[in-house]
Amino acid sequence: MRLIPLAVLFIVTALAGCSNDPEPAPPVPPPGVTEITVEIPTMTNGSIIRPRYTCDGINLSPEVTWSGVPENAVTQALILNDPDAPDGAYIHWLVYDIPPDVRGFGEGFGKPFETTDSGAYQSLNSAGDLGYSGPCPPDGETHIYQISVYALDRALEVPPLTGRAEVLAGMEGGVIGYGVTEAGYRRIPRFEEIIVFHLTPTP
Repeated sequence: MRLIPLAVLFIVTALAGCSNDPEPAPPVPPPGVTEITVEIPTMTNGSIIRPRYTCDGINLSPEVTWSGVPENAVTQALILNDPDAPDGAYIHWLVYDIPPDVRGFGEGFGKPFETTDSGAYQSLNSAGDLGYSGPCPPDGETHIYQISVYALDRALEVPPLTGRAEVLAGMEGGVIGYGVTEAGYRRIPRFEEIIVFHLTPTP
């Protein structure tokens, strides 16, 4: 009997699990849904994301608040997406089955726990991690990130540690409210950071 080396088996197994499927994108809300106002208190719509909330900082999720959720919402979902990614989507953060009376999350809420204190669940992000993964565009590129809140007419009841594709598919057809805020981020090469540091006058 011919034996196959263990390393070869590992490579074949890994390749079998690979997929070239495009990254699933957040659902597009239908016309006429209730408008939800989404705010990040530490920045304004269209501003620059602070490095604190990115891969160049300590990778904390920012504080997010929202208002205007329709009264008939059953659950809510929050998505941080990078539409400038190659596939037109890269999910950095996905929280689902948020109770309908929740109106925000504090800074650092996106730590990798399956169930949050509010009873909501966090999905696996596009990096394959649970919870929040901060913006980290390629060097020299400015990406515009979208934090969206969806009001839904249903509970998704997707099991913990489920991939984002299943969560996003469950949201389709159930959006009754929607809001989004945007902010950009561009990574500064290390040598530029040093120059900026030395040229910044002391207050």
